[in-house]
Amino acid sequence: MTFRRRRDEVKVDGERVMLFSRGRQIDAQLHASLERVYSVNAGADISIFSLDVEFHVFQFKDKLWVLPWKTVGVAAAVEAIWPEKNGRLAHSWEAVLWKMPRDWRQRYLWGMLRPHVPALRVLPRPAAPLPWFAKGEGSKVGGVPDHDYPYLKYLVGGYFHQDWDIAGDTLEAVIALFKNEHAPEYWAEIRTDIGRLMNRYDDAALPREFIRLFRPDIDPEAWSGSTRKWLIEVDELLRQPD
Repeated sequence: MTFRRRRDEVKVDGERVMLFSRGRQIDAQLHASLERVYSVNAGADISIFSLDVEFHVFQFKDKLWVLPWKTVGVAAAVEAIWPEKNGRLAHSWEAVLWKMPRDWRQRYLWGMLRPHVPALRVLPRPAAPLPWFAKGEGSKVGGVPDHDYPYLKYLVGGYFHQDWDIAGDTLEAVIALFKNEHAPEYWAEIRTDIGRLMNRYDDAALPREFIRLFRPDIDPEAWSGSTRKWLIEVDELLRQPD
């Protein structure tokens, strides 16, 4: 008689994506709430001889699934949820953690031993972004701190801070400095973030959500009359060839 070992597995059934461990369902989410799928490389904080480990993270609206690399069905689930290539690319990200969180590791001896090995975990979605650097899968742009709009966050935090006027006293001057210091691939990623942000929120909600998301040191409305108009102007400046 041959026994088949039951493994950790992700399956898609209709509108749901389900997580199984050893044949038992441990969670299910609507796949419409799946925001990103990360391929993560995590370093070790327990030994200089420990190698980096790789695993997947499914980021839902309210949950995180931490999935060891050998979890079955990850690629098939991603393809089933986003059958179009552009959809998969938009939601597939690569991330780096300097060290794997302790609670994400396998536990032995009642939790006293936690080697540098990822465990299958279903966790609440953290209120703040995780301490990793991420980029779109296949993107030519280097990693940026994880955020719903990471490249726009990078621009706002790095070039529109309290000392923004060092770059110049106009929006054109600040964006010109950014473009001079970054490759066009960065410009395109920021424009993508701007488009997603403006499509998600209407004019009434956009100013409030912009402040919540970016905690800016500048007031876009003071620059351009409205947050949406400021974003449109930034997009147009990034669209122009150097």
